[in-house]
Parts: sequence; structure tokens; C-alpha cells
Amino acid sequence: MIAPRRRLLVATGSAHKLIELQRLFGDLPIDLVTLRDLGITSESPEDGATFEENALQKARWYAQASGEWTLADDSGLEVSALNGAPGVYTRRYAGPNATDVENYEKLLAETAGVVDRTARFVCTMALVDPVNGSERTFRGECPGTLTTAPRGEFGFGYDPIFEVDGRTMAERAPAEKDALSHRGRAAALVAACLGPVQDAVMAPYREPGGNAAAYEGMLNERQTRHLQRATFPRLADGQRRLLGRVGRAHEHLRPD
Repeated sequence: MIAPRRRLLVATGSAHKLIELQRLFGDLPIDLVTLRDLGITSESPEDGATFEENALQKARWYAQASGEWTLADDSGLEVSALNGAPGVYTRRYAGPNATDVENYEKLLAETAGVVDRTARFVCTMALVDPVNGSERTFRGECPGTLTTAPRGEFGFGYDPIFEVDGRTMAERAPAEKDALSHRGRAAALVAACLGPVQDAVMAPYREPGGNAAAYEGMLNERQTRHLQRATFPRLADGQRRLLGRVGRAHEHLRPD
């Protein structure tokens, strides 16, 4: 049986993010639509204190505006020596209209001479259904270190100054970056949720009294462990194996 296709609004104005999501969700039975496709030109509020708050705020706003199943994200860089900054201000760190280069140059200047250069990229994706009101969030993280100068020609944002295993994200081809990145890891969790097998497995827990919260917590933990063992280009096969294991394990969470 061919899985029915769903339409999903990707609530971002970033061409870079859209390209990444098109690549990451390419094997799923969904059709991505953009804000431009729907003629939406207004911007949602984005004044939360955390990535989760911002992602949900955007997903709710655009879901209500469009009536479409909506995916929004908020992401950024957290630097240990700066107590988690730039954080939710990552995109506008050097000002509301700052370029990528201006942003990471400011960060390099502020961390010049700093010994502890540990940092992490964080991405939270929020999925909102305006019809039944359901909301879910998915968090992906990528730990690394800051360089002292930019390197590489790929990627965008802070990729040229963020290093993982001796190479910056800007020194990695797109497929390789997807396997490591915070957005790739969050997207893997979304992808497993969107699969048709997931709907079948979740059905008993949507009934009154179903232990959905416990099940989803277990699923997210399993998905994260799975992604650490597999590269993202193999997600389609890995997803089937993962959901097979979850399907066998769901007996332990049978609704009371």
C-alpha cells in the first residue's frame, strides 16, 4: 500500500534552512510548502526566552494563519564561556540586520584568548496541527568547539567557526553535515514521528487513558541513540529498524 502524502508548511523565511529540510525529509511521504507558496508575508512574534518557546510560538502562529499542519524551528549557538550566549539571539547577535560574517566575527572577538572554547549548536523543531490542536517539540544538539578563525566554504551562519572532530561544519559536504548537525538530529526525530508506521503504533495511546507521554519519551530516547549509531543518509533504513523495535516494545506501555 502506498502511504498517503501529507502537506506540511515549513514556517521559515530562510532559504538555507528550507534547502536543508527538503534534503532531510526527501524520503518521507510529505509535500513541503513554504510561506511564499501560501502567500504569507507577515512574520510571527519571536520573543521567547528559549529555543522551545520560540519554535512553538512560530508554529502556533503560522498554523493558525494558514490552517496547515506546520513545522517551525528555532536554533542557535550556545558558548560555554559566555554562559550560553548568543543563544536565542544567535541570528541577530551583531544586530537585527547583521550578516553571517558580522555575527561570527563579533563572537570571535568576544572569545579572543578564551581557553574554554566548548560550544554546542541547538535546534528545536515544533510540529503543530491546527485541526486537533496537537503540539510536539523535537530537540537536537551538536557539541563542538569554537575555532579562532573561519575555515571552509560550505554551510552558513556560524559553520565556519564551529569545529567537530577537527573540521568545521563549513568544511563538510551537505550530507556529512546532516549526519552531525543539530538540525539533522532534530529532523531525524521529526522524520520518525511523521512516518506511517509511527501513526499505527501511536494509535492505542491516543485513546482516553493512553500513556502517550511515557511512550513519546521512550521513542525520543531511542531515536537519539539510534542517530548516534547511524549516519543520516541511512535514515530511511534505520527508521524502519527503529520503529520495528519500538513496535515490539510498546506492549510495556499498554494503556491502563
